[in-house]
Amino acid sequence: MKAALINGGKDLGSPDIPNPSEGWGQIDLENSLYPMTGAVPRNSWYDNTQELEPGFGFIYTFNLDSSYGIDITLVWLDPSGSSAGPQSTARLVNDLDLQLIAPDGTIWLGNNFAGGQSITGGSKDSVNNVERIRFLPGSQTQTGQWSVMIANDGGGKQRFALITTANGSISPSSDLVTYEDSILTSMESPLVNDVITIQLSWVNQASLDSGQYRIIFEDITSGTILLDTNYTNLEGGKIFAQSIYHTFTTTGQHEMRLSIDTDFEVVEINDEINGINNNIHTQVVNVSALGLRLVPLHGNGSEPASPEEISAAAIHQFDVNNVTGLNIPIKLKHEGTSEEEVKLTVTNVQRYDPQQPNRLFPTEDSWTRTIVEGSQFTMPAQGEENDSINLTLALEDTSADLTANPPRFARAGTFVFDLTARYQNQPLVSHSLRFTINVGKVDAVSVVAAGGGESPGRAGRDCLIFNICSQYR
Repeated sequence: MKAALINGGKDLGSPDIPNPSEGWGQIDLENSLYPMTGAVPRNSWYDNTQELEPGFGFIYTFNLDSSYGIDITLVWLDPSGSSAGPQSTARLVNDLDLQLIAPDGTIWLGNNFAGGQSITGGSKDSVNNVERIRFLPGSQTQTGQWSVMIANDGGGKQRFALITTANGSISPSSDLVTYEDSILTSMESPLVNDVITIQLSWVNQASLDSGQYRIIFEDITSGTILLDTNYTNLEGGKIFAQSIYHTFTTTGQHEMRLSIDTDFEVVEINDEINGINNNIHTQVVNVSALGLRLVPLHGNGSEPASPEEISAAAIHQFDVNNVTGLNIPIKLKHEGTSEEEVKLTVTNVQRYDPQQPNRLFPTEDSWTRTIVEGSQFTMPAQGEENDSINLTLALEDTSADLTANPPRFARAGTFVFDLTARYQNQPLVSHSLRFTINVGKVDAVSVVAAGGGESPGRAGRDCLIFNICSQYR
């Protein structure tokens, strides 16, 4: 409703919206519901079904005659921002951006106006949760395929409403896209001959289902194809992810390449034939020589026996009702051939959102990370005494306090941090492990008896007072 009313607003007097006096214009219900250019009716297309992850976009395509004018309005319900800070600071939490792309490739950005209509150039709007693009009748002459793109430039997952009014028809298209995190390895610098997991992902950022397509994933450095397969379909607006196991057999930098729709089966907005080729993603993976190895231990101190057990041992459940910290057992192994100085580092604890697996967020609680035995060791060559060390990493949520009244529990969520061991004199010889901490929500319910028995002149009764304390923070 909001998008439709803004989109049909009437610019009073000389064309000059938006302005402080009339905003986006006077509400004109007839123009919002039955838009016309002179005696010619214009078409309107509405959508409020999409939800965008940060860093992703969605494209609508239309066959339009722009000479009759174009009106586009994007609105979204932004989460509450912080009240702290100067009044001049932008309060926008989720930053969506509107773009219009003409058949000749010209781009207009939302809210970049002069003389009551959109102009090229300018910069994106990171302040408002309403964005518009508008062409007055007769100001444009291009006909053909126009693209409306909505992009989530930052914040969290966000739904939106979009209305497009023009003379023409909708022409749904597909657009398979790789992105920055289309290739994710389970270890940042895997060790040679270790089994690791590689997650591959891509998205159809337009409205039309793709139909069948082929993907190839290869190690360009070694000349090896790791995956070559066909998929039947990817729905519009959906992300697809697949994981494979792989072992690198040589050290050094490996250039990995993921190619989508390699047989050009899908007619796309952007590919090797049309627009910008967004079907290929490359990433360099640095494979380390055997020298150091971090092993997450089971609770009883035993070593995992398989890649699956290693993954499971690196995930810990936090007993939020009874503790504010956690001791994590680890083994550091030296597999080098000479004595080396080894240093351990631990990253900050960060919040992980399963709905946004490629992004990490700062925590609201404060966490300390301490390696009890120290962070620097002189380690003898493999096979000599003390070539491995059992360590304890102490994790503490200093924002939690179970002795307070009422108690403050650790904030619920999924959290991660990375532990890295490396040679001091050869930093490229290193090994990293990511640990996951699951902190559950807490519900504390106490039941206290109040009263009982009989009083003179009153019927006897028993009462219970329920004190329900739910702390989700």
